[in-house]
Amino acid sequence: DVGFNGAKLLFFGVIDDEGDVVVSVTGPREAIKVRRKERKLGLWINTDFKTFYDVPSYYFVAATKPLAQLNAYEALRINQIGVQNIRFEGAEEEVKKDRDLWKSGIIETMIKLGRYTPEPGSINISNQRLFKTELNFSSEIIDGEYIVDTLLIKEGNVTQEQLDRVKTNLRAGIIRGLANNTGLASQFVSTHIASGSWKDIFYQLDRYEAVSLEDVQRVAEKYLIKKNRTVARTEKIES
Repeated sequence: DVGFNGAKLLFFGVIDDEGDVVVSVTGPREAIKVRRKERKLGLWINTDFKTFYDVPSYYFVAATKPLAQLNAYEALRINQIGVQNIRFEGAEEEVKKDRDLWKSGIIETMIKLGRYTPEPGSINISNQRLFKTELNFSSEIIDGEYIVDTLLIKEGNVTQEQLDRVKTNLRAGIIRGLANNTGLASQFVSTHIASGSWKDIFYQLDRYEAVSLEDVQRVAEKYLIKKNRTVARTEKIES
């Protein structure tokens, strides 16, 4: 729309448990070519360029408190919450320091255009269940699908105590499963199907014990990402 001057939308929802709420809005992703300019002989000229892919054309985030106070650094990084955590594809041949400079240039440009909001908006919670926030769309947004993600953060990052508790439960489950012939047979079959050898059951406890917090974070960052999610929509069929 030629006359579109931006808009503000009220977004609300209900949570079933206590915690901090984070809402992010991501616009259509696109490819962007970034050029580097250098001053030579008194003139600014393009000296290099990089193409980045999967770059959100719009980004907005709101939270019940400042992101730094959520004690959920890894969860925010994995879910790309906060402009510093947005991930782009492209320029992987560059060392991290140089690639981050290219990426920062994109983010700074998007902020100047009003497409990215550097500071999170606020979310209000009433009666410990109903939350609402205001989504701001500038006049510079493009047509396409805008995805709204809502996170309920309860206890921040995974702690060693939580990991130890999971290991204890897994260890107890294996031991209980080996307490009788039926459970023993079931464990042998499931292990053989999963790993190709029923003998691997004798090494499961050692593998569980070897898992570290860094392993959990690495796997979560690799697999628990937006492009791996399954989105379902329900539609009412008129009879």
